[in-house]
Amino acid sequence: MRSQPVVTSRSPVVSLAIATAILAAAPAAPAARARHLQVVRSWPLQVGGSGFYAHERVVVTVRMGSRVRTARAHTGAGGAFTARFPGTRLDACALPLSITARGTRGDAARAPRPVRDCAS
Repeated sequence: MRSQPVVTSRSPVVSLAIATAILAAAPAAPAARARHLQVVRSWPLQVGGSGFYAHERVVVTVRMGSRVRTARAHTGAGGAFTARFPGTRLDACALPLSITARGTRGDAARAPRPVRDCAS
């Protein structure tokens, strides 16, 4: 004679408990963070960033017209950094002008363009 599986009223509860335990043990996705990038000083140029991953390498790229400058920085425990560009003065009238930062884990930010009254 064949034995039938025993189904009790607790089986759905046990299954739910197991599923809940598996989901609780899964690593949570990183929370969305607002990344910020801004010019700290225009001479010599310094750019500060925040909201990046902790202890991450970051490459900051500044494009001012045809000139392109890069600097590397490391974030601290809080995800902030300062990148320095010795000997570089920010030219807010140079077009195109962009300041971007990209971390090794893929996070990125763009600094707002400084407002300047430039001659045409």
